[in-house]
This record gives sequence, C-alpha cells and structure tokens, in this order.
Amino acid sequence: MTVIRLSVLLFREGDSWTAQGLDYDITAQGKTLQAAANGFAQVLCHQALLDIHHGLRPLQYFKPAPAEYFQKFVSQGLPVERTIPDFKNDCLPAYMINAIETRLIETPAS
Repeated sequence: MTVIRLSVLLFREGDSWTAQGLDYDITAQGKTLQAAANGFAQVLCHQALLDIHHGLRPLQYFKPAPAEYFQKFVSQGLPVERTIPDFKNDCLPAYMINAIETRLIETPAS
C-alpha cells in the first residue's frame, strides 16, 4: 500500500503566493494563499493519478525539495491550524495521504 506524507511550505513572493512541497519537489503559485494551495493539491493529485495509471508508485520519480525550503520550514514556518491544501473531490483514496503538515511564513505584503 502506498502512503503519501506531505509537508507544505506556504510563502509570499512579491505579489504571489507559493506552495512548496518538501517531501516531493512540487510547487504551485497563485495570487492568493488559497489559490496556491489549491494549485498544489491539483498538481499533486493529477501527477499521482497519472503515475498510478502507468503502473508506477505515486510520485516515485519526485525528489525532495532543496534543503533551503526544509530550513525555512523548520526555522520560520508557523503551523497552520486548518489543513491546507484541501484535497477535494476524492482525487486520491484517503488512505494514501498519511499526514499533512503545513507551515506558513508570514511576510508583509510588498
């Protein structure tokens, strides 16, 4: 059984937000925090489903994010109380996502 563990770092870059996966180097951007998080969920789900369709373990070819994001996650990230991203429409079976830890770096708007 394949289980996906996710850690996601959310941060602002200029006028946009970035959702950066740590366990898998997957990134999405959006004009809002929620748009970036939703984009991340869509990319992750579609890639995992494509891998399954081709008989692969979901996300097996994705490496972890660069070390700088792990450092920011630990040193600057504030835990987010609600689950972001929100995996809607049952894109992946619930048993496949083991844990999601999301942290937000709060920065003033430019």
